[in-house]
Amino acid sequence: MKRKLNVPIIMWILVLIVAIVQTARAFFVDLAHPIQLLFIFLPIVFAIFHANLRYGWRGMLVFVISCLVVSNIFENMSVLTGFPFGNYYWTDVAGVKLFNIPLVVGPSYLSTGYLSWVLATTIVGDVYRKSNWFKTVAVPMIGAFFMVAWDLTIDPIMATIDHVWIWEQGGGFFGVPLSNFLGWYFVVYVFMQIFALYLRSFRKNTENEPVVLDPAYEWQALVLYAFVAINTVLRYIAWGENVVVADQTGLTWQTANIGESSAIMAIFVMLFGVAVACVNLAQKRMLENQHK
Repeated sequence: MKRKLNVPIIMWILVLIVAIVQTARAFFVDLAHPIQLLFIFLPIVFAIFHANLRYGWRGMLVFVISCLVVSNIFENMSVLTGFPFGNYYWTDVAGVKLFNIPLVVGPSYLSTGYLSWVLATTIVGDVYRKSNWFKTVAVPMIGAFFMVAWDLTIDPIMATIDHVWIWEQGGGFFGVPLSNFLGWYFVVYVFMQIFALYLRSFRKNTENEPVVLDPAYEWQALVLYAFVAINTVLRYIAWGENVVVADQTGLTWQTANIGESSAIMAIFVMLFGVAVACVNLAQKRMLENQHK
């Protein structure tokens, strides 16, 4: 008999708080440091609780550990060797570092990475014990695209405008090279594939049947991923003075163009993915209701 999990109301409250904090940060970039920390860590709290409810504490730990370990290894490797992202380095703007990488990097991978994973499962289906190999590979493939879509909106702003990290040879996408996005896809795919293999091999369910989730579990992740995209659009709306900035090679860009391009990516790449996931999820629910 399938188990059904209901959604605690606290999860919706957490979604609302994260949305409010993200909206505030878009319009008030110079928020106090505690508010900036909330922007980083509240989505992590959501991801951990959501993953625990959906996959159990073991599954949650596998996702967290694989994400943090894999991302930190490859981020450090790229700083040292240029693989897989390209040649870059972090500045002091990024804050306290673990080895060569700021401490906030891992949490950023974790929060948006988990949302990207859930979006992929709404399209392909979740991975269960003894799932077929197509689904086991397809979910990480699609999830990594969702994650890279987010990086398209933030990397030019964080690197070329805010100088949180510096690309040593610049790049054609407002100072960011193609290798960065290829590297992001590779790294995210690796830790998501590790998680998918864990679920296929070790995930335990009552009588080996999938857990029946309240539809809100998936809608929550869709809403938060959408707000990640909306935050970029709101930041462009609240954009300040247009100034000229230069990448490491001396090539110049206008900040307004970077902000507008990031907003376009957020709308027509990230929110497009959300729209596809929403339509697919709604269709599944309608089919389920028809068979009741």
